[in-house]
Amino acid sequence: MQSRLFINFFWFDNIPVCAKKNKATEVKRSVMADMRRLELLCLKFKKLHPIASDTSDMLSRQNFSLLMQAIESYTKSQLHIKAGLKTALYYLLKKLQKL
Repeated sequence: MQSRLFINFFWFDNIPVCAKKNKATEVKRSVMADMRRLELLCLKFKKLHPIASDTSDMLSRQNFSLLMQAIESYTKSQLHIKAGLKTALYYLLKKLQKL
């Protein structure tokens, strides 16, 4: 029993500890990803509504149908709909709503 216990402890000692990355780096990457998604969505929106001047036009109620079309065109690939991207856009728009 002691030899088996020793082997188990020895095995756990040799596993490298995966420390969590720097929090600032994680936040920076998350914000950068959100900004990329927002910019691509804004570009899709501006293709549908060329007279839009900035992102505040994208968030107005009068342009909601155009925003929905932009989301559909952004999240649609040739074979299927990208549900994870659509969910990420949902939470991104909720964050923008709070601002």
